Amino acid sequence: MLSRQSIPIIPAIFEIDSPFEKEIEQQYDLVSTETDTLLDDKAVKTELIDSYSKTEDDALLFLKDNVVDIADSYSKTEDDAFLLLKADKSELIDSYSRTEDDALLLLKANVTDIRREL
Repeated sequence: MLSRQSIPIIPAIFEIDSPFEKEIEQQYDLVSTETDTLLDDKAVKTELIDSYSKTEDDALLFLKDNVVDIADSYSKTEDDAFLLLKADKSELIDSYSRTEDDALLLLKANVTDIRREL
């Protein structure tokens, strides 16, 4: 006797078109079109804002260059005057007379060294 294998029964699923499916697709297409239009408008505005002609670019670079030149430029006499002022200050700070040098050395020297010299 042959045994019967049980075969599972799979219920059939039928697709039914939703009455709102076409309306949803149309709304999606409309939103997609509006978004594309807005992005295109934004791209055009960005190009207008950031675009300069070559002469405008050159003029802006020239102005920037001139401002840097003005801010950092000194005449030779001003440079020399600044150097002299700096040199004078350092000479005043580091200069001592011979007697002041001797006095400072004596203060710094060890007491025993001074006694040996006497």
